Amino acid sequence: MGVAPVTVETLKVGEHEVEAALDGHQPGKRSVTLPKPGERVLVEVALLPVAPAAPEPPPPSDPRPKARPVAMGKLTLKTTPWTSVFLGSKKLGDTPLVDVPLPAGTHVLKLTNPDSNLESSIEVDVKPGQTTTKKLRL
Repeated sequence: MGVAPVTVETLKVGEHEVEAALDGHQPGKRSVTLPKPGERVLVEVALLPVAPAAPEPPPPSDPRPKARPVAMGKLTLKTTPWTSVFLGSKKLGDTPLVDVPLPAGTHVLKLTNPDSNLESSIEVDVKPGQTTTKKLRL
């Protein structure tokens, strides 16, 4: 009906709903009763400010520990007869292997030679920053 303050002359006797709105505020409503024709009623509607939007929370920190660089070592392996060398399902190569980089630690290597019908496993301990050398006769 208008911008406050506003006077409305055309209302009939009875109950009326008054609504007020303002940008940045929650709308407000009040019920008003006009008891007699021509009587004036002052209506105040308090508008509450809209709460400012909460700032975006920072992304959650990763609860997993930061990955440390894996310490590396090297493996030199010579076998008689020659063998294909596997670490798990990964083929490291055929012997002789020279200075093959591997993570430090204990590893089980599978050695195979289809020509000799040979299949064997060995355990090697790779030291960080060092070359582990093995010579095997199978």
